Amino acid sequence: MANAVRYPEPPDYVRAGGLRGAIRLFGPGAIIASVTIGSGETLFASRCGAIFGYTLLWFIVAGVVCKLIQVYTAGRYMVLTGEHPMEAWARLPGPRGWFPALLGALSIFCFPFWLGGLAMMLGTTLNWIFGLDGGSVAQQRFYAQLFGTGTLTLAAVLTLLQSYDVLERVQTGIVAVLLVAILAAVIPAPVDWAEAARGAVVVKWPSYAEWMHADYPSIVNQQSVLMVAVVFMGAIGGGTYDYIGYLSFYREKKWGALGLNEAEAGSEAVGGHPVIEADAANVLLGRQWTRTAVVDVFTGFVCVLLFTFAFYLLGAAILHPGHLVPDRFSLLTHQVRFLTQFGRPFKYLYQIGIFMAFWGTIYGAFEIYSRTAYECFRPLVARVRRTPFARLRLPVCLYAGIGGMALMWTVSDPLKIVEPAALIGTTTCGLWCFAMVWADRKVLPGGLRIGVGWVLLNLVAGSILTGFGATAIWDYFF
Repeated sequence: MANAVRYPEPPDYVRAGGLRGAIRLFGPGAIIASVTIGSGETLFASRCGAIFGYTLLWFIVAGVVCKLIQVYTAGRYMVLTGEHPMEAWARLPGPRGWFPALLGALSIFCFPFWLGGLAMMLGTTLNWIFGLDGGSVAQQRFYAQLFGTGTLTLAAVLTLLQSYDVLERVQTGIVAVLLVAILAAVIPAPVDWAEAARGAVVVKWPSYAEWMHADYPSIVNQQSVLMVAVVFMGAIGGGTYDYIGYLSFYREKKWGALGLNEAEAGSEAVGGHPVIEADAANVLLGRQWTRTAVVDVFTGFVCVLLFTFAFYLLGAAILHPGHLVPDRFSLLTHQVRFLTQFGRPFKYLYQIGIFMAFWGTIYGAFEIYSRTAYECFRPLVARVRRTPFARLRLPVCLYAGIGGMALMWTVSDPLKIVEPAALIGTTTCGLWCFAMVWADRKVLPGGLRIGVGWVLLNLVAGSILTGFGATAIWDYFF
């Protein structure tokens, strides 16, 4: 029997409230926020706003809140137990490791789809920035594929060379600059705030307007409203393939039980589970350590919510009235109107900002996916548990990068590339919520378990994410 877990004393900045303490705790959340702003917010949010107006604002709230519940419960568990939820789920009833094997296989399958689609999107943007968007469709596609290939190659190389601290600082800076810029753009925009408030609280399922049938028949004929909405939900804030890796960053922070060595942490590999001392003093220390997950997760998702709302509102206020929908080789060019309302020179600010957003997404994704793969194999393969994480970077970068390039050179529409991954990511997020309730009740002592309210929230979030995702997957195939 391993030693029971006794938590170390939290440092002052963990115990203390206020802005300074929160800033010191906001790290992994900045990475996950930055990794998602290149797709979920800048593209899919403004695209859905352009198509549906203010009608789907409630859907943003639902998606962000569901994923916040999902990730917070898992982050809290990891801080308190010292083990990744994937390790706990290896002990679920049934064949050994069936759930992390399922979740891991689906997550790893999705890596090339997101990287290939995002690189192609960035490539079409670089066509526009460098004035190469005036040629034939074949020429535009070729240049976009070249730019995308170069981007994936550079990002993979930097991932193999960088340290965690560099990644965290760069991504935190990207999040701060973009958040300020886009919020400033919303203030003078012609937003109908009454309609926006109604769209945020009134649950109403939209339909395609008549002008969509006339101006964008390819979207109407190829994608149902459900498909467009669930792909958007999958892009908001990331998916399971991001969150498994996000939690791996907690190992770097050494919060709570993660700061103990293996003997102190009480982990008995996959065969047993951590045993936590349940006396009042230890429970109090554990509760103090949970502030790390509260601050990091909630701050990260507040950033995601602000980004998503801002881009959606701008799409609804500026693009929707002009019947301008981001599509094919104009995925990010229409959105320049968000900043050129201040004057023509702001076109260049937008171009720099949109490049930073997509570059930040691709740059951070290689690192997150490497960690996701590590955490997927760790509970299933004993050799991986003894292998330093860095050794997996090269094979994961090769698989995700080369796979992404292959998809980019064979599928002409970047939105079609990312669709399967977005649908899978939404569905597995829901399954995650159900499994997290089981792990919390199985491992944590009574004083450290989530309350009944959080259990219900996880069950509701799991039902929403799984229901929308599974229905959209059925729609996608049949």
